[in-house]
Amino acid sequence: MPSSDLPVWVTLAVAGIGVAGIVAGSAIQSARDDRRWERERQRERERWDREDTNRWFALKTERYAAFLKVANEWGNALLYPRLHSPTPDDAPTLEQLVDQEMSNLMFFASAEIREEAIALWEILQTATEALTETDTSRSERERIDRLVADWELWRQPFRDAAPDDDLRTVVRRHFDERWGSCATAMRQDLNVPWRSTPIVT
Repeated sequence: MPSSDLPVWVTLAVAGIGVAGIVAGSAIQSARDDRRWERERQRERERWDREDTNRWFALKTERYAAFLKVANEWGNALLYPRLHSPTPDDAPTLEQLVDQEMSNLMFFASAEIREEAIALWEILQTATEALTETDTSRSERERIDRLVADWELWRQPFRDAAPDDDLRTVVRRHFDERWGSCATAMRQDLNVPWRSTPIVT
């Protein structure tokens, strides 16, 4: 049958079907592109979240380790002065470093970590005063009693000193307990097992 014999409506119907196919194909392709774009955006968001989490973990680990390190250095300077070879400026410098690291911790640490860090700082402060005291009129036992009274004032838990303990032994025992407690709380906050790589390098 010659093309001139086809009714016009058939030609228009075929053209309409062709146009509808193009429109439908375009709509389907657009929907696929939108879904693919949304999946890519979701994957990108998830990647950014992982990167943010990793950065935050690295920052917390770095700040916790820095605080524990300078607190340990300050404690060692107090407890082992012969090994430390201190200069007259060491104690204030170490105290300033601990204060600076405390400020960093206050920004992002949990309430438990802040309490542990403050307790350790209080031990170092009072121990510095007790161990660097120049008043020779008080006996060793009186100095220990005053230190214990200061710790009780700061609400520090304290095991009683043995009658033959000297001041450094009392400070060392209490400092080691507080430092260990602080390190344990920080490890738990980071979900780092205790037996893994040390937090202080």
